[in-house]
Amino acid sequence: MIRACLLILTLGGVLVNWRYQSPEWPVYQALVWTIFAIVIIRWTLNRFQVKWTWAFVPMLTIAVWPGVQLLLGATVYRNATILELLRWSTYAAVFALGFWLFRRRAENRRLRRVLIIYALLLAAVSTMQHFAGNGKVFWLFSTPPTQPADMGPILNRDHYAAFMALIIPMAMLGAFEDKRRRFTYVLAAAAMYASVIASLSRAGSLLATAEVLLCLFLFTIQSRDEQSFWRRHRLSLGSVFLL
Repeated sequence: MIRACLLILTLGGVLVNWRYQSPEWPVYQALVWTIFAIVIIRWTLNRFQVKWTWAFVPMLTIAVWPGVQLLLGATVYRNATILELLRWSTYAAVFALGFWLFRRRAENRRLRRVLIIYALLLAAVSTMQHFAGNGKVFWLFSTPPTQPADMGPILNRDHYAAFMALIIPMAMLGAFEDKRRRFTYVLAAAAMYASVIASLSRAGSLLATAEVLLCLFLFTIQSRDEQSFWRRHRLSLGSVFLL
């Protein structure tokens, strides 16, 4: 139940990302911290296991930095710094919850599948909005004049490309691991990569391209028999290069 709530909140948070200064965003933060508190309470009662990982360090560093600025009085705009502290603390909480709640292999596999399908749908809608949009999020919701909606609910093109870059390796991994759904995963990776190119984010396009090539290289060196690897996965590799 907690896993489903976290997943729904996280995916819903992406859809309202463009309204992070509106009433919806504080509600989202409050719900995330409520789930975090429930997990911690269950841990104190020995009903849930919480583990430390060094992967927390980057997120914690970013989340703590606004707090350090506030303590040292080194902020130019105090209210904006407070908002950033709350925002990045929420991101860190979501990251920790995701690590704790989806540690098992089966849970992790289901999570990756949901994220791939979600990103595929978002990429399809965002690409259509890019070429046939009216400057509104999902053709319905207005945004500030200085930030027209171009790629779905994520107003910043670089941020959109970064989000897709997180999911593309998952789809590529699925294409090599799951023979039954290989074409689905290849299609998802292709759609996400194409949407990054369409977003006109130069840094994002370079990052996604380098990421695809790096993933292919890593998949190759993981195989003991390189020639056998290329024979077994020539269809997947050809599809990835074709995109």
